[in-house]
Amino acid sequence: MLFRSGQSVVQVSSEPVPCMETKTARPLVLSVDDDIVNQEVVLTALPDCEVHAAMDGPAALSYFSNNSRLPDVVLLDVMMPGMTGYEVCTQIRTQLQLPPSTLPIIMLSAKDPVPNSIIEGLKNGCNDYIPKPFESSVLQARVNAALQLKRLHEVEVQNAQHVKLLHEIMPAHIVQRLISGESCIAESHQCVTILFSDIVGWTNIRSEE
Repeated sequence: MLFRSGQSVVQVSSEPVPCMETKTARPLVLSVDDDIVNQEVVLTALPDCEVHAAMDGPAALSYFSNNSRLPDVVLLDVMMPGMTGYEVCTQIRTQLQLPPSTLPIIMLSAKDPVPNSIIEGLKNGCNDYIPKPFESSVLQARVNAALQLKRLHEVEVQNAQHVKLLHEIMPAHIVQRLISGESCIAESHQCVTILFSDIVGWTNIRSEE
């Protein structure tokens, strides 16, 4: 099924929507809502994002098993037939093992009372909650905030990996000096020991390979 908003067209169905991952790809938002009008509202509100629509919970979960690219943000409606947004959120966190720092989930709902719905959503693993109806500017701000937090986490993970690699190839005190901002490090040693070693029969071993 296709629907059009302005110059954009989004495909919606109960099946996952395939996508191609590129280095220049726009942020990918997985919008999960059984109401096609709500899907169009999301599409219109997020012109700078690539929006993939799933019309129910099972279709949302199928997306993860049929696509290599993870969404950057999930917009998840609470009240859907068959499987609630709470149940979808729980499965994403527990079965798919995707923590909030890796995959932000923003729940959307008109369910009353709102405070109880927010608490239930947070208990099930969502990052944020937006009551319906909402202003487009509010949705944009919340999605942008989620994207920024995700990027910060990715930078922290990369930095930790770099530091770990440095510790594997350099002495700890050199690593600390590099982390502190030194770009040129030179040290002198009055006494240096050089060890030459050989493995008996290594030439024969190599020739037999």
